[in-house]
Amino acid sequence: MKKSLFPVLGAAALLILAGCGETETSSSAPSSEESSEETSLPASSSEPEQEGEPTVYPTFDDLETEPDTTGYSISFKAPEGWNDPYLWAWTNEGGANAFPGIAWPGRAMEDAGDGWYQLAVPTRVDMVIIAANQGTDTAIQSEGLLIEGKDVWFDGVSEGTAQNEDGTSRVTYNLTALDAAPEGAPAAREYVSEAYFGVHVPNAWRTAEVYGVDGEGKATLIPTELDSDGYRFMGFAASKYASYYVTDGGSRRSVNFTLRGNNGNSAWFADVGDYLYDGKNEAGVVAYDTKPLPPSDTYRLEVSVPEDWTEPYLWAWNKESGVGMFSTWPGEALVPISDGLFTYDVSTTCDQIIISIDDPNSEDEAARLQTADLTENIDTTKETVYATVTGETDETGKYILAISY
Repeated sequence: MKKSLFPVLGAAALLILAGCGETETSSSAPSSEESSEETSLPASSSEPEQEGEPTVYPTFDDLETEPDTTGYSISFKAPEGWNDPYLWAWTNEGGANAFPGIAWPGRAMEDAGDGWYQLAVPTRVDMVIIAANQGTDTAIQSEGLLIEGKDVWFDGVSEGTAQNEDGTSRVTYNLTALDAAPEGAPAAREYVSEAYFGVHVPNAWRTAEVYGVDGEGKATLIPTELDSDGYRFMGFAASKYASYYVTDGGSRRSVNFTLRGNNGNSAWFADVGDYLYDGKNEAGVVAYDTKPLPPSDTYRLEVSVPEDWTEPYLWAWNKESGVGMFSTWPGEALVPISDGLFTYDVSTTCDQIIISIDDPNSEDEAARLQTADLTENIDTTKETVYATVTGETDETGKYILAISY
């Protein structure tokens, strides 16, 4: 098996430097709620200096972004049976995700009371889907809706029917959009430019507290939550911060690190290492936009496709965490071996795959034929996994993918 430190690093990113922009703060550490109080943590830990060389963090040289300064509010009145709604939002032209780094079903909407949920998105967003009951047998989602760049309230979901590619029909859910708040609805939510982030900490750290430091040196605790893969702490950071540092909630803390050239639009993912600089742990950003997979082996995937599937693509991810190998759909082109046979080295963290091709019968350049989600996870301990795109489709019109070992 081949070793892969990070199967994918963000394609667009700029240099992040460990240990730069050090800013000391004063007063007491805040609680789990976000606070604007200045904070104080020991300048050094009791751990000895680590032997060896410090980590060399990747150098990124092709990202220069400006934060989205304007946005609008999405409000949704959840009907009965639509629990824990998520917002999947994107720009129709080009398909750019409103929340880089986050996999389907997108970002959880925030409870605004009386059955209403809200999020604010940048004005570049013009397509949305609202999904609910995710991870359950009653998962549900609306149809994609093209919207104008202004505040919108979705109050009502109507059912309809649509035809699948195989001629069968399916139930659709269409949102009723209003351009003014109906009675009892919350006011539009203010947009704040912010970016999704993730932090990986040493195994000895049982938790992680992430602080953003503004231009005046004041540190703010940024709320985080433990990701499902068990060691990455995720959250959203406003673009106003000049640098960041991480603590273990006690005496250990990292050096400050900055986001060079990334001013708030792109997701970022940082690692805190064991090597110490003057008593502070090394730290730096390892990827932008694409959440990196942890160090892992790979398995060899061999894919057999129908003879008219001439340029198939692979989409691969971990079912539990949602972490994928690729940043944008449809993923990467499979490597041809012979007629109808293709291969790819897939991270062992990925136990779900989709194979797809351009739809030759559609005038829509973005239309694709694809396989359905697997009903059983791939056994990633196998050295070689064989996948066959059968001629059969499921009730949604997606092709069945047969897995063997």
